[in-house]
Amino acid sequence: MSSRNVGPGPVNFIRSKQDVADSIRALERGLSFMRLIEGIGCSGCTNYTGRECALYRGHEVPEEVKRTGCPSWNWDQIPF
Repeated sequence: MSSRNVGPGPVNFIRSKQDVADSIRALERGLSFMRLIEGIGCSGCTNYTGRECALYRGHEVPEEVKRTGCPSWNWDQIPF
């Protein structure tokens, strides 16, 4: 059976064991990065001014929310 049209996404590009290994490494790097930004709280949110949240009319953000972010968290795409 050909590997063509065997499902969605990167599977269509796998032609060898090396392709599998390369794909696994790429996915692990992506997953590591997603886990990194998952842990960024308000400091990485475009709505956060450094002390206050623009979405909540300038109210100071509680410490427990600063650590994790809220459901309206919007990443500024700066990974530090």
